Amino acid sequence: MYTNVESLDRKKHADWRLRGPDDSVSFAANLHTVPLLSVEFAETARCYPILFAEDKDKVVQPIALLGLKQDHNLFIKDNKWDPDFYVPAFIRRYPFITNQQGLVAVDSDYGKGSGEPFFNDKEENTEALDKTIEFLTQFQAEIGRTRNLVEKLALNKLLVDWNITAVTPSGDGYKFEGLKIVNEQALMALDKDQVFSLFPTAELFWIHAHLVSLGNVARLLQRMPQAPATKDHATSTAMPKSKMN
Repeated sequence: MYTNVESLDRKKHADWRLRGPDDSVSFAANLHTVPLLSVEFAETARCYPILFAEDKDKVVQPIALLGLKQDHNLFIKDNKWDPDFYVPAFIRRYPFITNQQGLVAVDSDYGKGSGEPFFNDKEENTEALDKTIEFLTQFQAEIGRTRNLVEKLALNKLLVDWNITAVTPSGDGYKFEGLKIVNEQALMALDKDQVFSLFPTAELFWIHAHLVSLGNVARLLQRMPQAPATKDHATSTAMPKSKMN
């Protein structure tokens, strides 16, 4: 999604603006998965399946599943996100990102947007930009909590491999590989101390939100465009195209 990241610059980006409510989200149209923060699980569980998958560096992270077909986001139409569905923070922060040096950066291929300006006439941050930077700071903090959740899932051996195989009423088949979910039996078998370690940090709540969200796979199937029946299943992988940070 981010194609050309560069540090935010008061001179270079003097006339740039934040994304407005009517601006295109075509930058996310080919994302069939998107990284999630654990703090988002409650909102996300109402809309999308929450799953776990390895990124290209073999690091497990939570994802929202947005489609059953590779490079196809089912929740974008006419370059707009369906207003009835939650927009993950990873999408909302675009075009901003925190670079490896911890500085605010922006995707130079973004354009200029139609919302509030980045800077005022004195080259000072606008209130809108300051709020965006605060959001980025909170985002980075939540990455740490999300990693802690995944580490505890691994420590307690709760994650198991999971694939999706689905067929539409017209007979069109889809297979999604490389997923992981929490094993309910393993979760129920945790002892008192293990369960207590998950409770104060809201991690037990997030785990249950993940399990509840699995029912949303049927919603994805309902949103798939009807196509002529095929003998072979279209196979997709769960590897996120983008890392969380």
